[in-house]
Amino acid sequence: MTLTLQRIFKLGWLARLLASPDVMARYDKFVINDQPKTPEQAAAFFKIETTKWNRVIQAANLQLD
Repeated sequence: MTLTLQRIFKLGWLARLLASPDVMARYDKFVINDQPKTPEQAAAFFKIETTKWNRVIQAANLQLD
């Protein structure tokens, strides 16, 4: 069984982990004040971020070694 991101979100453990008091305290420490997302919101966020960072990587002509 492959553990895909979609399966992880369906299991719900990641959302519970991200909403835990310990993790929320670390968010505050690093000034990350975002709430855990639904699978649909997370997918939209990842799509936007992937597009954004792909542009940066291409503009800087970065390559994996």
